[in-house]
Amino acid sequence: MRKAIALALLCVVQTVFAADDGRWRFGTGVHYSTGTYGGTIDTTILAIPVNLRYETGPWVLKLSVPYLEISGASTVIPGIGPVNGNNPPGGTVQSNASGIGDSTVSATYSAYYNPASRAGFDLTGKLKLATGDENAGLGTGSNDVSMQIDAYQGMEGYTLYGSFGYTIFGDSPIVDLQNVFYGYGGLSRRLNETDTLGFEIDLRQGASPAPLAQRELMGFYTRRFDRTWRGEAYLFKGFSDGSPDWGAGATLGYSF
Repeated sequence: MRKAIALALLCVVQTVFAADDGRWRFGTGVHYSTGTYGGTIDTTILAIPVNLRYETGPWVLKLSVPYLEISGASTVIPGIGPVNGNNPPGGTVQSNASGIGDSTVSATYSAYYNPASRAGFDLTGKLKLATGDENAGLGTGSNDVSMQIDAYQGMEGYTLYGSFGYTIFGDSPIVDLQNVFYGYGGLSRRLNETDTLGFEIDLRQGASPAPLAQRELMGFYTRRFDRTWRGEAYLFKGFSDGSPDWGAGATLGYSF
């Protein structure tokens, strides 16, 4: 199974690299979160993703592979939250794990954009690949598909945006995951030619037994250093048992 997943990732990368036009962006960063997820044990997750993006015409292709370090409850899975499928007979225990997490590939198509009104919407398909070791709590062990629509509206230095999507979970060997709707919305303010501030609300439908509902509020700051370098810093707060209590992170991207 993992060999098939690796071959699928290789095919995606080869397809993207075969293109000879468009614009590339390579990025990395650090993401830290901590929380009890409704339990008694603090779980901290440190993620260092490697991101590759290719943009050509109306299409944007992305590949993300994270390295994870997890310390805390054995029942907490990154991106999912607490589950009972990997809960040992004696109850939740403290565990530590590190390694590659589940990877994501996506394709976004700019379906509509009106320069006069600065309004538009995109269509996105995502495939989450089970590259993380589910027995170590680094992933779910399932290949999942998400479909998403993104809409945005520019207004006098502001951009209002929102997304609505649906995730179809594959068969996980450690937990029964139910399909869920999710969405997020936010407002960004362009301060000048290089700096932008904004906030975002992220929501996910709860399912029984998993995943639990997710509610998070995030503030972010982005800076475009020049035509090639761009950075972002963010801080977020969780408001449900499916989310960490709080978290923070930063990313850095290089376009060529």
